[in-house]
Amino acid sequence: AEEALFLKRHGIAFQIVPGVSSCIAAAAYAGIPVTHRNVACSFAVVTGHEASGKIASQVDWCSLRGVGTVVVLMGVQRRAEIARELIAAGRRADEPVAFIENGTTATQRTVMSTLREVAEHPPEIASPAVMVVGDVVSLADQLSWFTGEAATAPVSAPASPMHPPTRTPPERPDGERSRVPLHPQQPGTRAPDGPRRQGQAAAFAATRL
Repeated sequence: AEEALFLKRHGIAFQIVPGVSSCIAAAAYAGIPVTHRNVACSFAVVTGHEASGKIASQVDWCSLRGVGTVVVLMGVQRRAEIARELIAAGRRADEPVAFIENGTTATQRTVMSTLREVAEHPPEIASPAVMVVGDVVSLADQLSWFTGEAATAPVSAPASPMHPPTRTPPERPDGERSRVPLHPQQPGTRAPDGPRRQGQAAAFAATRL
């Protein structure tokens, strides 16, 4: 939002592309759902790095006492202070905490701890990292999958009807490559080419609906 407002003030056109926030994506990639019907029915996202120049913090830590899961963004440098604030607000000192560094990348690393440990002896954490507080952290023991070969091997996106998986064929004599769907085409359709590409692409899409 701050970046978009800056562009608006300076008359620069921009476009907002929606996506999955790191507060959910990084946790999920580490096997930690922010909610679970039997564990946590709500979650809150707070910043751990407020704008400089503020007279007092605008984060109401006491209001987070009854929230199922608390996700802190940009809180690595203040992790010990944040843990103390949450304990003072009434959250359990032995409540599980997870830090996910470099979420959804090949160098992702998850560090498990508790609020008490973070407050008294904060673990070594490198930015960028997401801090997750709550009992859902314990589910990582069952749901964590990002280990072994998965830590370095790229993960392919699941296929969808409109976006089939692709492969890169051997290089052609002219030095170019083309992307070819892995699945056969639907009966009655053929790959769009030439000047009729748009019309045939639309017809191809229609046959798959």
